[in-house]
Amino acid sequence: LAASINALTALWQGESPTLGLEKRYVRKDGSLVWGELFASLQRDAAGKPAYDISIVNDVSERKRLEEELRASEERRRLVLDNAHDAFVAMSPDGRVAEWNRHAEITFGWSRAEAVGRLLSETIIPPQFREAHQLGLARFLATGEGPLLNRVLEVSALRRDGREFPAEISIAP
Repeated sequence: LAASINALTALWQGESPTLGLEKRYVRKDGSLVWGELFASLQRDAAGKPAYDISIVNDVSERKRLEEELRASEERRRLVLDNAHDAFVAMSPDGRVAEWNRHAEITFGWSRAEAVGRLLSETIIPPQFREAHQLGLARFLATGEGPLLNRVLEVSALRRDGREFPAEISIAP
């Protein structure tokens, strides 16, 4: 209510030319509905505020889906963070997109440091980076790759530069 009052006051006092606000409304039967309110102030011939034109769109379904997505993302994050294996996801441009708690322990980079970095420069030893780039290009072009859906033992790289043997599984 306070946000609505403040927004309408700003609109009527000329501090804002339009109003856009998501809020809950109470239906006649007492149930709640999410609405997206848009309003614009109309002035009379003398330029004084006369009335506002408002449109309210029912966005209840969108809000429900957003909440389901948020809850799903939270569950996914909990599963990944509590996994006993390092989980690393890579975006199509070769950058780290996901990095769980065990990846932090295994590789020595915090999630905040790792996400957004080139995967090849973060955990792949220099002598294998070209093969990684070629494999990624092949996968992006064809959707296929000889390493997909297999368990492999490879050399990986810790933040301090030490290499170590790692068992990996790559899924598209």
